[in-house]
Amino acid sequence: MGLFRYLLAAAVVWTHAHNPSYPGLLNAGVAVTSFFMISGFYMGLILETKYGSHTRVFYLSRFLRIYPLYYLTLAFALAILVAASLWQGNWADRLAFYAHAWDAGHGFLVSLLVLVQMALVGIDLPCLFSYTETGPRLLPLGGDFGGILLERMLVLPQAWTIGFEVLFYLCVPWIRRWRTKTLLLVAAFSFALKMVFRILSPEGESSKWEYQFFPPQCVFFLLGFLAYRHREWISGKMPPARLLAGLLVLLGMFFAWPQLPAAGTDLVWWGLVFFALPGLFQATRSSRLDSLLGSLSYPLYLIHVPIRWLLLGPGGSYGAALSPLLLLLVSTLASVGLALVFENRLESWRARSVQRLLSLQRPANQENFLFPRAPLKTTASHGTRPYSDISMNPPRPSPVSADWPTLIRSVPTMGRDLLTFRYRKWPTGTLLGAFLGVAYLVNPLDLIPDALPGIGIIDDAFVFGVFLTLLSRDVKKYLTWRNAKGESNHPS
Repeated sequence: MGLFRYLLAAAVVWTHAHNPSYPGLLNAGVAVTSFFMISGFYMGLILETKYGSHTRVFYLSRFLRIYPLYYLTLAFALAILVAASLWQGNWADRLAFYAHAWDAGHGFLVSLLVLVQMALVGIDLPCLFSYTETGPRLLPLGGDFGGILLERMLVLPQAWTIGFEVLFYLCVPWIRRWRTKTLLLVAAFSFALKMVFRILSPEGESSKWEYQFFPPQCVFFLLGFLAYRHREWISGKMPPARLLAGLLVLLGMFFAWPQLPAAGTDLVWWGLVFFALPGLFQATRSSRLDSLLGSLSYPLYLIHVPIRWLLLGPGGSYGAALSPLLLLLVSTLASVGLALVFENRLESWRARSVQRLLSLQRPANQENFLFPRAPLKTTASHGTRPYSDISMNPPRPSPVSADWPTLIRSVPTMGRDLLTFRYRKWPTGTLLGAFLGVAYLVNPLDLIPDALPGIGIIDDAFVFGVFLTLLSRDVKKYLTWRNAKGESNHPS
């Protein structure tokens, strides 16, 4: 399905060129929902064939697939905006909105925007608000919303779709346990909600609530998941001749979309994609060229917006027209560079890391990976019982005591052992504490205002102290683990 995915990404790029003088392609919104269906199909595939109940390994794999390239593109986009600001002598585009909101006393809003763009979870929420001098305001279903759309403050405005992908990844290990009847009921509810938003919108046009709100979009992930679960039944309904005819119809609709009737065309497209997914996957799964084209779809989707800024130059406006052919060509070349220099190496490391983790896990039929059972122990007096029911617990390594210099020197070594999976007890408390601590420190609305002399830093010092406490606890656990393995507790 690599060529299909590349064409969908190309349709989004073509739309974002904002040039009506060129013939149009498939609507970008329909292309995005088709991506969601493909994602649902692939998640059903890899969970059944690769990860099983190893949910944490699945999450790690998805994180390494989505976030590194996203952060790289985000940094690239920020560098372009900063360079444009230095060139112009004032804040450029989105940075001007951040500066204005900060000066207007909406620093907490700025902090939240930064937070959701780093986490991706919740990045769709700014799409449902507008921004006025009085602050954010929830968008109505249609009509005048006042102010500017808050999504204009997103550095990569298309990233809300990736946020939807992340939400689905978080839910899919549980979704796969649902029966087909439950999946159909949830999908029907999601689609009904989508149609309600469409009907309530002026003249039946697609609204932000229909398009950029997660519940009405769930139906497409679930349809893709169902297409994989019932792939044999669908393949029986779609023999090769019928599949080829369906693909030709999809190809024709792709290039003739602006000339097709507005009402109901998207429903026909979604239905054809649903029935074509299993056969298309089976027909292209062994093609290296198709796989190569598919690997370009994600970097192309991410990089085309910063490339657009570069082509427009520092003085380019938000909706300025650009040649879609030029934008697609330059973005594709940049995607090839990303794939060769960064993505392929990262993918190779990710695959090795995931395979190593899977080899370290017990078979899925022996242990529920989400809720691991307590280990069993057989004794003459107690029989086979969990450790928690036995008064004599197995001996544990005695905790180590270390001074602060040793703890600080151990942090890089701990990070290296975590990344190479030698040490597998991830310090989730410390990572979460660091994330929340940074969010609090950059938030101007402190519990104790910084303007108060002498005492204004007490709350910040407390937050920093909590983080150091969490870090010290986890590093000591790591040093205890090293001690149990007979390794030096004074890493260089």
